[in-house]
Amino acid sequence: MSSTYLPLQVWNHHWQLDGQRLSCRRCSGLQHVADVAPFRHTQDCKARRFYAQYPFRDLGAIVEQKIQDGLF
Repeated sequence: MSSTYLPLQVWNHHWQLDGQRLSCRRCSGLQHVADVAPFRHTQDCKARRFYAQYPFRDLGAIVEQKIQDGLF
């Protein structure tokens, strides 16, 4: 995959989307698409300090940018 899709690849490295649920690949914490609160990782998850806590919002922004670029 080219660097055009790098933001999506990075997002997919940290998150797993399963229908209307999303999980952290490190701690398996879950969030439903309707939950607008920040993502809640488990207490011992290293990702809770380093990665964005609004993964659905981030995914939407990535897809929106790709649509504007004519890639989707």
